Amino acid sequence: LWRNLVLLTVGLIVVMAIILWFIFFRWLIKPLRLQLHHQTQVLRDSAAYTEGLFNAINTHIAILDNTGIIISTNMAWQQFAMEHDSKDDPAMIGQSYATAISRLYATAERNDAWKMGVVEVALGLSDNYACEHSYDVNGDTKWFIVRALPVPNTSPPITIVTHEGKKFQQ
Repeated sequence: LWRNLVLLTVGLIVVMAIILWFIFFRWLIKPLRLQLHHQTQVLRDSAAYTEGLFNAINTHIAILDNTGIIISTNMAWQQFAMEHDSKDDPAMIGQSYATAISRLYATAERNDAWKMGVVEVALGLSDNYACEHSYDVNGDTKWFIVRALPVPNTSPPITIVTHEGKKFQQ
């Protein structure tokens, strides 16, 4: 009799544990999994939206890490690079900004001053940088405004660099 009572008690404990697990899973964990799935989808959609915006901008944009290495470029940057002898790697991801610019603007004057101004922002030595520079393409001089700004509240710090074509009024 005593043994049957122990087996019955153990059986009831096991059944109660299964019921509690089912309730716990059904009412607590499953909604959390659904919420996590939804948030993951929202994050994916947000990343695609942000990338779409980034690539829709006609200004040449590069994102640098805190050591001056290019970690991202938009389509306008890549198109310009492809048109100016950087067909092998137009995105320039993983390259030093200073090195990539030296290759891309090999004939540009004042090259060192403005590329180092941008790198100083990436390294945290300056709050921002802006200048104008020219680039000769087959005898045609094109002017750009270069800006570098740190992106706030990023860890590790990143810098956004823009090369915007300058339009002259006739």
